[in-house]
Amino acid sequence: MKLSAKIALSVVLIVALTVSISGYAIVSSVFRSQLNHQITGAAEETQLLCSVLGTMAVERRPSTSSRVTAETLEQTLTISPFRDYRLRLVQPMKAQDNVDYEILRVSDGAETVYEVVVTCRFSVDQEEYYLESRHDVTELYELRGQYLGTYKLVYLIAVAVSLVAGFGLSAVLTAPIRSLSRSTRQIAGGNYSVRANVRTNDEIGILASQFNRMTEELEHHIASLELATQQQKDFTASFAHELKTPLTSIIGYADTLRSRKLPEEQQFEAASFIFSEGRRLETMSHSLLRLFSLENEMPKMQRFSTLSLAKAVEESMAYPMKQRQLVLELRVEDRVLMGESSLLEILLYNLLDNARKASQPGSKITLLGARTAEGYCFAVKDRGRGIPPEAIDRITEPFYMVDKSRSRAEGGAGLGLALSQRIAQLHGTSLHYESKLGRGTVVSFLLREVVK
Repeated sequence: MKLSAKIALSVVLIVALTVSISGYAIVSSVFRSQLNHQITGAAEETQLLCSVLGTMAVERRPSTSSRVTAETLEQTLTISPFRDYRLRLVQPMKAQDNVDYEILRVSDGAETVYEVVVTCRFSVDQEEYYLESRHDVTELYELRGQYLGTYKLVYLIAVAVSLVAGFGLSAVLTAPIRSLSRSTRQIAGGNYSVRANVRTNDEIGILASQFNRMTEELEHHIASLELATQQQKDFTASFAHELKTPLTSIIGYADTLRSRKLPEEQQFEAASFIFSEGRRLETMSHSLLRLFSLENEMPKMQRFSTLSLAKAVEESMAYPMKQRQLVLELRVEDRVLMGESSLLEILLYNLLDNARKASQPGSKITLLGARTAEGYCFAVKDRGRGIPPEAIDRITEPFYMVDKSRSRAEGGAGLGLALSQRIAQLHGTSLHYESKLGRGTVVSFLLREVVK
């Protein structure tokens, strides 16, 4: 059964019970009050008649008798004012009470009559007599029947009205729920952008607000999963492509060396190419292994000197910088920080190596390090060709290269910045890029755990 039907039937049931109980109670109360009033009046009237009857019987007793007899009382009942009443002497019925009554229902098949029979006890000359009077209350019972008839009509009207009102009320109350139901069906169909349009401040409004919040989180997670799936596909495709190019070259040159006899110079050239491509595959595999190992690795935080770290990186970059005729400038403020210096050295090395590849011979690359209000900031600044704005959001993806041909020519595989980003995340920070085409790039990251 639907909730709207349950609400409507509940309203009808409550109204039906309320009207039936209250209506019957009111009719019964009015009837009982009127009946009690009739009984009280009949009892008082009968008591008065008993007193008058005793007095008149004493006055009418025969002179030959010193006591009033039953015959004298019965003769007295035949005169005014008693003959206008249905009175008769009866045998004792309930000796416990001076006045007693009962209600009799007399039916002759065609008509039903209700009477209040009052019995009054009185004494004359120390003899006890009982007088019975009958009072017709049929009209009162007929009136009660009319009240009950009216009550039944009102009851039916109330049930009908409550039925209509119940379904109308249930439709209004369940409208937000139906809206939520429609939204859930659309979400189940794949439309994660739908939101429940409920604008109430009650529990349903709160539920709708929480539902919308849940939908936003679901949409975010679905988008994250789709992005992760797409990145995984891109990673697999890029990895296959990066393997295919050097392997094709290695196989081709190896087959040439195997299948024909070449001059010594060409043999050396082929062997050198096989060696360089093999080294590139080795570098890529090492970088991948390092990247995967960092997924579940936590850095071993130890004190290190920022200046010592910068000098170690400068020493590692000395030969590559000299080959390209570049100048590496250090402007590093010496501080003691917490972190894993070996990982941070790889990070700075990769940033400087990317700056080297993007710079023209004879230009200068600067490694900056200074304490700020937020922590200690490292930055690598070059004056090279810059990064296109549309590529900045993707340069930390594995195998993504802005200029693929130049990067492969220089031995790159597009893993350096992905590795650097992961190292930065392990230290609670991230890489920040500022770049202008033709004017250079600044890559920075902030280490917050400053010791002194």
